[in-house]
Amino acid sequence: MRHDLKILPEFFYGVQIGAKTVELRREDDRRFDVGDELVLREWAKGLPLTATATGEIVGTTDYYTGQQVRVVVTHIIRDTEWLQPGVAALSVRKVEETQSSELRPVVQWFAAQMEAKLRANDHKGGWEADHPFALAGRIYDEWRELGKALNGWAYKGANTEAVINECSDVANFALMVADVVRKKGE
Repeated sequence: MRHDLKILPEFFYGVQIGAKTVELRREDDRRFDVGDELVLREWAKGLPLTATATGEIVGTTDYYTGQQVRVVVTHIIRDTEWLQPGVAALSVRKVEETQSSELRPVVQWFAAQMEAKLRANDHKGGWEADHPFALAGRIYDEWRELGKALNGWAYKGANTEAVINECSDVANFALMVADVVRKKGE
């Protein structure tokens, strides 16, 4: 069975990287079983809500961040003296996301934009040997170019494609930083 559940940001990251492998969950409105899939959706709680015009904080808001991680329940402990009644300790293992059909359509579209830009620049060689700080500097350069493209789009009627291309450049350099850091950390 599949369960869609909220998870706070302070717990989400640990599950996402595979370091947090136990979920404590109440079983008031559902019962969990070994083999169940949990879709843990990051839920930001109590963030400041500001008035657009003044910037004044007018309250707080709770919302889904759009981040999620899928895990499968591998073991369950319940009804012990160490757990409160109605709480289950669920051992979980992250399910690797491999099917692109599970990606949002906008993510698939933007990934295609990024890939097109990468392929167009394949002749320049890879980024694997570049230092993350050098690549991050390129993000700043591309961000400035994005600002110029946005100004042209908003005030001069420039085409949308220029903005999308610059967005892809910014995202690709961010991808390169993440890729280099990830590989150095393995």
